[in-house]
Amino acid sequence: MFTLGIKNSGLYSDLFYKYQDYKYQNGVDEPVAIYSSQSKILGYLPSSLLNNNSVYSTKYALIMYRKGKAGTLFVPKHKKWACSENAIPMLLKEQYRNKIILDILIILIQDEVYEKSTGKADNANANWNMIKDMEVDYNYDDKVISQYSKIAPTISKCKKLSRVVDRQLKKSVTSIGKEMRISDIFHVTSGIRITEKDVYEHEGNLPCVASQTTGSGITWRADERWLETFKKNRKSVIVNSSCITWTKDGYRCGKLFYRNYKFYPNDHCGVLLPKDNKINLKWFIYTQQQLIYPHVTSKTAQGMLYEEQMANIKFIFPDENKENSVQNNIVKEYEKLQSVKEILSKYKSELLSQSSKIVV
Repeated sequence: MFTLGIKNSGLYSDLFYKYQDYKYQNGVDEPVAIYSSQSKILGYLPSSLLNNNSVYSTKYALIMYRKGKAGTLFVPKHKKWACSENAIPMLLKEQYRNKIILDILIILIQDEVYEKSTGKADNANANWNMIKDMEVDYNYDDKVISQYSKIAPTISKCKKLSRVVDRQLKKSVTSIGKEMRISDIFHVTSGIRITEKDVYEHEGNLPCVASQTTGSGITWRADERWLETFKKNRKSVIVNSSCITWTKDGYRCGKLFYRNYKFYPNDHCGVLLPKDNKINLKWFIYTQQQLIYPHVTSKTAQGMLYEEQMANIKFIFPDENKENSVQNNIVKEYEKLQSVKEILSKYKSELLSQSSKIVV
């Protein structure tokens, strides 16, 4: 049913920073959306930077994540698109284009593809050889297609609304206030390395945070008494107060998380500890996440954002009125959007569940 498309290697984050303001003139070298192993596109690049014949405009295709959410299938939506080495383009053969509804096919085979993927969380892996010989029973009658067609528009609307909410959540908010460095407001630090082998020898219940982003970055759970033996600047590495963490390296480098529970950060997890209670941590995450990403540097596919870089990032700290807190009001608005996003996600999952019952 499918042929394997061409992937592009060497598409590192510094390329996207270099070309983020590139001007496309007279329709020449149009922007190409680049899919990778993330839930959003990496960005846009000129087609001249990509492998020959690796840029596609077809909607008759599936893309499969190789890493991270390995095995996840989806239909590309951009006018022109290409894949990095961490996403697999699967092109539907012409003789099947009037016979196959790709959204239904995904429902039919997604679970089996996940089963064939190896590893777990950010270390999961999927490849073309794992799935190319899968057998698919695709004998749908008009009744099945008709039933699915009744649900499909609502699923599509949910997806569109989710994208609108996502765009709103990712917007930066400009405040009137004083420009400050992150180190003016936070103590900037990180943890000490522990390994999977160490944790298996000291199993327990205390969350250990690394650089992955699935599961909010919680990679292991280990014995608290053992973790208390690790010291940095003569202080326990364990954090037991509300703070922000960020991923210091990896494919989602710079991702911020709010934590209000006791945890152990390893050396791939950066920690921002507020110096006082003047800053609303959720406000910082909601409004400054998009500010942080451009400061990520990369020599390879692995992004990097270490303590020294984070400490010197500048941002606007808003003028505060105790009667009407700017930070708190902004957080309330963002949380309304977050609530809408969760409702849409739940509703979409219920519809997809109904779809799977139709096609089984």
